[in-house]
Amino acid sequence: MNQNVSKKYYEIIVSKNFEDTKIDSFLEKNNVKCIYDKRTGIGPRISKCISMSKGAIISFLEDDDSWTPERLSIVIQEFLNDPNLGYYHNAYIPINDKGEITKEWIHHKNIRKTIRLKPNYALRGQLAKVMKYSPDFNLSSICISRDFALQSASKIASINYAVDVLLFFESVYNGYGVMLDHRRLTMYTIHESTMNKRGTFDEFESSSLELYSGHLVAFGKILEFIDRGDLKQFVSSYQKEWVVRIEILRGKKGRWVLLRTLTVDAKLFFIRRDYSKFIYMFGWFSFFFPKLTKYAYHFYLKNSLVKYAKTNKSVEDFPKPCISES
Repeated sequence: MNQNVSKKYYEIIVSKNFEDTKIDSFLEKNNVKCIYDKRTGIGPRISKCISMSKGAIISFLEDDDSWTPERLSIVIQEFLNDPNLGYYHNAYIPINDKGEITKEWIHHKNIRKTIRLKPNYALRGQLAKVMKYSPDFNLSSICISRDFALQSASKIASINYAVDVLLFFESVYNGYGVMLDHRRLTMYTIHESTMNKRGTFDEFESSSLELYSGHLVAFGKILEFIDRGDLKQFVSSYQKEWVVRIEILRGKKGRWVLLRTLTVDAKLFFIRRDYSKFIYMFGWFSFFFPKLTKYAYHFYLKNSLVKYAKTNKSVEDFPKPCISES
């Protein structure tokens, strides 16, 4: 609602799984399409929204994130400038529960420089460099062309997690142009629900196993969709990471699955980002000291939230994104 581009150039579609008189009245008053959908999986709900959309560009916004007012102006400009562009991803501003600027999330590096990948570009040696910027992280930083959205809608509908990862690899796999924009146009919220660390250890263990298993199933699906070896390696590296996380929480029960995951194609832990190397190290500790590692893993994740409560600067401290006059 706060975008500085004229409302006639974009539509807003909200998908939610609850009814609220005040919210529903606000949406209706502001000409927002609202889809009431009880399904918990994000993929089917996004696919339904895509089918109801009319725009040439699809831009996602999750319920705990927000955009700077200039974002859609910049997105429209970039897609107009490049008719081959199918996937766009901008940098983010990390904020905490209070809406204050905090430190960037250790699990995902921010985009430091603008990178443009031409359609069907040569992947060898290039994708690894691109992956260090986490180009497949956070739906609220992603826009895709309508053609790409319609082409991928059925695949999106088949997964309940990791839609952002699917969109990036599908765009490369299908030969669309890719742009990673260093401008910070999304405010990404880092909080307890993001880190999945609320409640007792038993509650953490139960909810995490459910979450991790869901991601593992999703990456199995993504691997079915992508049959190019160079791309499968990166998707497989995610899959291995989720297996390790699951077996860390399973403790002694998962030691031999863990050993096989850590030793077979161990190089996959090192081709993507630093956090994969961290999980690889935690996995080996878990094999030798399963109970200690399980609690240490929980302690690390829970206490890593402390640093995200610290404020570095305000939104105004970031330079304003440049918008051309065209």
